[in-house]
Amino acid sequence: MSGLQRSFARLKLAGLPFEPPLAQNATVQSGQDEAQEEIDEVQPLPESEQDEDSSSTSSASSASSTGTIKPNSKHLFARPDGLNAGRKALQPLPWNDYFNQEHYLENIRHSEIVIHHVYVIPPAPKGPLFICHHGAGSSGLSFALFAAELRKLLPNCGVLSVDARGHGATVVKTPEGQVRGEPYDLNLDLLSLDLADAVRLLHAKLEWAHLPDMVLVGHSLGGPVVTDVALKGALGSSLLGYAVLDVVEGRHPDFRYGMYGNTVV
Repeated sequence: MSGLQRSFARLKLAGLPFEPPLAQNATVQSGQDEAQEEIDEVQPLPESEQDEDSSSTSSASSASSTGTIKPNSKHLFARPDGLNAGRKALQPLPWNDYFNQEHYLENIRHSEIVIHHVYVIPPAPKGPLFICHHGAGSSGLSFALFAAELRKLLPNCGVLSVDARGHGATVVKTPEGQVRGEPYDLNLDLLSLDLADAVRLLHAKLEWAHLPDMVLVGHSLGGPVVTDVALKGALGSSLLGYAVLDVVEGRHPDFRYGMYGNTVV
C-alpha cells in the first residue's frame, strides 16, 4: 500500500463513530440467555401422560423387537408365564422301563432272615445271564441303563441286578422278625453269600431247569464281591467270567490275585 492510500484510509476511519468491542464472556452469556428464553417458551407435557405413553411404547418396542420381557423388580428371576406350558414335572423313571420283573426273595438263615430285592430280565433259552452288584450307597437300579444298552447288543441275554443289604429295598431281620438297621454288617464273606443265595433263590422261584450261563459284573464295592463269589466257585461251572468296574483294591486278601488272574478290569 502506498503512502497516499494510507493517508486516505486514516481520514475515512477517523470520520466513523467509536464503538468499544464486547468482552468474550459477555458474548457467551448473551447466547445462553437467548437459549434459556427459547426453552422457557416450550410447555412440558403432563407427567402422567408422558410416563404412561413412554412406558407402553418402550415395552411394546422391546417385546416386539427382541422377544424379551422387562424384568419385574419383585420377581427378577421368575420365568415368564407360559414358558413351562406343556412340560411335564421331572419324576423318577419307573424300574419297569428297564427291567421286566421285580422279586423279593426270602432267605431264612440260622442267625437272620434276609429279604433279597432284585430286578430281573430273564434270558432267552441258551442266553447268558449277567449278574450285577452295585457299589456302596447305590442300588440295583444303578445298572438300569447298562441293562438297556447291553440288551441292544445281546438281545437274548438276561440281567439280574441285586440290592445289597442295607441298600435299596433289601431288608435284614432278626430270627424273630425284627428289622435290623444301622450299622449294617457289610463284611465280604456275608455279601458274597447274599449274592450267591439270591441267584439260587431266583433260580428256584422262576423254575429254571438249570442255571443259565452267567457273567458277574461288580461296580466299586461290588467288585470284591463278584471276585470272591467266583474264586469260591459258589455258582459252579455255569460261571463264564466276571468283570469289575472302578474297584477299590485290597478289600480282601485274595482279591488282587483274583482280579489280575481271572477277571476283566
